[in-house]
Amino acid sequence: MQAQFFDKVLEVYCGGVTCLPGAFSMIRYSIFKKVAPIYFLGNTVPPTKSFEFHRFHLGEDRYLTQLLLEEAGESYMIGYCPYATCKTDAPNTLRALLKQR
Repeated sequence: MQAQFFDKVLEVYCGGVTCLPGAFSMIRYSIFKKVAPIYFLGNTVPPTKSFEFHRFHLGEDRYLTQLLLEEAGESYMIGYCPYATCKTDAPNTLRALLKQR
């Protein structure tokens, strides 16, 4: 966890965060609504270059972050807040876990 903390702080210092980890992200709904059709449609064309393979198939968090950056342009920024906290309620039974998934 400490390594991720230092990575994100360095990214913010250099100008922006390159990947929003899905479980710990807050995304403005208006921007997400614009990129959702592209993100959830998926890429049906087989990748011909290594970059395309990595973009579409290795790390949906990075792909979503890239789409958000492309759509938002200069009007928004992606940052990191080291003081944010989150809470979750873990399921008590296997049935509840499977229902959640």
